[in-house]
Amino acid sequence: MKSSASHFLKITVLGLATSMAAHAHAAATTDAAPAKILPSVALYYGNHPDMNRLQRFDWVVLQPQTVQAQQLERPDTKLFTYISLGEVDKGTAAYKTLPSQCRIGQNKAWGSVIVDQSDPLCRRFYLHRIVDPLLKKGYLNFFFDTLDSYELVYPAHEAQQRSDYRRGLIRLIRAIHRRDPNGAFILNRGWNMMRALKNDGVVAVAAESLYRGWNENTKNYVRVSHADNRYLLKMFRRTLNAGLVPISISYLPRTGPHAERLARRIGRHDVVPYVTNAMLTAYGVGGVVTVGAP
Repeated sequence: MKSSASHFLKITVLGLATSMAAHAHAAATTDAAPAKILPSVALYYGNHPDMNRLQRFDWVVLQPQTVQAQQLERPDTKLFTYISLGEVDKGTAAYKTLPSQCRIGQNKAWGSVIVDQSDPLCRRFYLHRIVDPLLKKGYLNFFFDTLDSYELVYPAHEAQQRSDYRRGLIRLIRAIHRRDPNGAFILNRGWNMMRALKNDGVVAVAAESLYRGWNENTKNYVRVSHADNRYLLKMFRRTLNAGLVPISISYLPRTGPHAERLARRIGRHDVVPYVTNAMLTAYGVGGVVTVGAP
């Protein structure tokens, strides 16, 4: 773990720790169960990531890069590569070659096509066209996004279709894990799959917009409703209880004191914070969270 960085909180409140030395001292001088230190996390989707800045985080999520993984790797930082499993953006190489039977709907807000991962043909397409090229470049760890996009196609009353789709996603993620069992995965809003995949590489579940978010339809930063915040906190607690790392990605137009206060607020809930801009092109604010700290 790292104890200091630019835009990295080393002074913490309640759940957040001040330094590794403090953690070790607390664990050695109390009879209580040892505190659990969660990894710090950053997400950066801009071009040409500055690993000299990002390397102070334990886990770093990047967009797929053209360079070999070893050019970005740092000794104490685990790299994760972003993959959208439920959608393909128009204009990408994957979109141009995606079989027509795999296109089951659209996400109009983001201008993307929803992919039918209940279809074995579509899963094979992902493995061969998207995953395998990344593995060959040395990228072994993945951040899986758009895992709930199928809900835009299948309403809640179409329970069987939703169940079939989730099973397809689980099969796809397990197939990716079999390609390299050393890989680690973060699910974005994958709570309904996290227990099924805990032994298949999944180490964390993330979710966006705790307290502050982004509305893609109106292109505005927004405050999140109390009901949505309560729901997210409940699901983050379930994630932690399942032995996985809960990660909150929240959005503000600028990093600075407001972002630091928001990160501390999130950390009080035993949730790993990361606060950045809506496009994730800023070097945001994160921190070390200690669960069970006195």
